[in-house]
Amino acid sequence: MSPKFKLVKHYYDNGIWGKGAVKKAVEKGWITAEEYFLITGEEYSAPAQPQAPEQPEPEQEQGETAPEQTEAAPDQGEIEAESAPDGEGEAEQGENGGEPAPESGN
Repeated sequence: MSPKFKLVKHYYDNGIWGKGAVKKAVEKGWITAEEYFLITGEEYSAPAQPQAPEQPEPEQEQGETAPEQTEAAPDQGEIEAESAPDGEGEAEQGENGGEPAPESGN
């Protein structure tokens, strides 16, 4: 007999546990399937194992491999120069410590 057989039988016989709880005791390894029959008078049937849904494989033709990234990402200076309209990417430094010189409005 399993070490917890008497405990599980006591719980079932006194209405503390139902057949579902006794079945869980088999699943947890507390008692055997034969002991389940001795306690409940019914054959133990293992629960169906839920299967994870299969994920479809991405379709690729034979010999085809995933494209590789070969070009390095541009650095921040290149991005700013490319996004500025007509040569305004880099500001000219004036006498103001790196800031552009103020335009004369006259």
